[in-house]
Order: sequence, then structure tokens, then C-alpha cells
Amino acid sequence: MEANQPAASGSLSARLTRGSTGRAAEVLVADQRTAFRNVELFAQRLAHADGWNLDSLLTTDEVAGQLRDELQLVRCAGIRLRHFRARIFEPGSQPGQDEFGPPPDGLQAPGRYSTGGGESVVYLGRTASVCAAEIDRVAGKHVFVQEFDVELPEVGVVFLDTSLERAAPALHHLLLATGVLPQPASGIALFIDPYSATQFLGALCLSMGIHAIEYPSIRGRYRDNPDHVNLVVLPPYAKAACGRPVGLPKQWAV
Repeated sequence: MEANQPAASGSLSARLTRGSTGRAAEVLVADQRTAFRNVELFAQRLAHADGWNLDSLLTTDEVAGQLRDELQLVRCAGIRLRHFRARIFEPGSQPGQDEFGPPPDGLQAPGRYSTGGGESVVYLGRTASVCAAEIDRVAGKHVFVQEFDVELPEVGVVFLDTSLERAAPALHHLLLATGVLPQPASGIALFIDPYSATQFLGALCLSMGIHAIEYPSIRGRYRDNPDHVNLVVLPPYAKAACGRPVGLPKQWAV
């Protein structure tokens, strides 16, 4: 957290900044907590809940309703961009283009925008380097990257960049509160589960007919490279997003 200089009256203001993405917001102004606190508490409730009901939250929770309204404000139509996807393979492998689609339905592990099980999502990146940064490495295995022309003109999409503080403050605050990587189990809950709230956002997007989300990469340090942006494509468009491969997969040199 970066604290501003105290005002002449002795009051304190503070601004929270995530080092990996550069996303920032005022969290304390003249000794008063800002709206960030309400969104942070919403994220904590999701993280500690034993499941949640989307319709119920939208009718009973003010923050959930604000997130829905702000997604509607920032939604756009269509994706026509070159993207990449990375996977790991055994040494000596030469994977084919068809091995870079989404996981089979029902077999995907939980992730930032996927709850696991059910229909799969697919995670892509704007650059090969951000895909390589995002993938979990396995000792002795190699990273390969496949390029795709992603053309989904009919798909609703939101771009959750770091400039939403004024236009969509609840969205901005939620992404700030959860803009960390999962922490190893330690027996002490020091951090908000970073995935519960974004999985809620994914479900909310689906309910609104939004099927793609672009967001700054934490592992790829978006703050240092603004091209390090991830794209998650939600069902039923995940397979279509990987339907136009460009060239053959290439091994990524670490």
C-alpha cells in the first residue's frame, strides 16, 4: 500500500497499488474508508461461502448489482485479434495444432474464471511471452506455444484493464482486491481467495451474454509490459476461439 502525505489537519489518505499489474485505487481518504472496503468485504464473503446463488446475490447484495450494471457499461462486441496458447509436453514431442484447444468438458481444474467441471473455458494471451509466463512449469517438460486468429464477431467481451477506477469503480475495486496469485496452504487465512470473486464475475458475464474477458496478467507483470494481457473465452465459444490456428506449435525457449 502506498500512503499519501497526511493532510494539514492530520488526517490520513492511502492508495493501494498492485505491483504486478499497476492497478491502484484510493482505499482511505481523510481517515475514511472508501467504497473499496465494501467490495473487499463482498470478495471475502464469496471466498468464505459454501457456494453461492447468482440470482440471490443480484437481488440481495448491492455490490453484486453494481458489478452487473458496470459490466453492462463496459461491454463491447466482437473479438478479431491474434492470440496465443501455451501447453507443456514431454521432451522430444512435436504436438499438433489440435492439442491446444480447451480441456475436455468436465475435466478442467478450477482457475481464475473457471470453477472446474462442467463446460470448459480456454485461456489465451495476446503474446507468446505472456502465455509462457502464465503456464505452470513441470521439471523436465517443455513449453510449446500455438498461435491463433481469434475471430468471434458475435461474442460480447469486456476489457478489464487498469483504467476503470472512474468508469466502473466496483469492478476496478474487485480486481484490485483479488489481484494476487493463490497462496500455499498455511493454516492461516492471510489473503482473500483470489479466484472466488472472479469466478463470480465469470458466471455473471455468462448470465449477461458476455463470453470473453480480457484482463491484465499478474504472472506476466502487466505493469512492466502492457501487451501482457490474458483472454478467457467462456462456453460455448471456447472451442471456436481455437478454431483458426496459425502455423505449427513452437517450443518456447526459456
